[in-house]
Amino acid sequence: MDNLKYGVVISGLAGLIGCFLPLGALGLSFWSLRSGSPGDSYAIMVGYLVGFIVPAIAVAKPPMLRWQALVTTTAFAFVLIKMRELLGTFLVDGNVGAKLMVVAPMLGILMSIGCLAKPTLVANA
Repeated sequence: MDNLKYGVVISGLAGLIGCFLPLGALGLSFWSLRSGSPGDSYAIMVGYLVGFIVPAIAVAKPPMLRWQALVTTTAFAFVLIKMRELLGTFLVDGNVGAKLMVVAPMLGILMSIGCLAKPTLVANA
């Protein structure tokens, strides 16, 4: 259970990298499309960045605290909520960047919830 924080860090980094990789057949990235709605684009990228930096702090100074797991869960949920209209298209028709942008926050939520549950499991044992 202690190694889940590494998975959360990787999820945040993978989602952030996915923003700069091609989304579809045209080769355009999420970063290159930011001029259409810059506020939403930057908000999604900040969500990935929070999902990377906060657990990276836990890696540098273990253990992953409950507030850190809660913040990362919230950041990844925020990303999915902001991208809710694009999720299906990105998964079905998307290139590697689009798939990373969808799968990374889903896995990040699962792993950060695991980090949230970890102290409860230890306390009850």
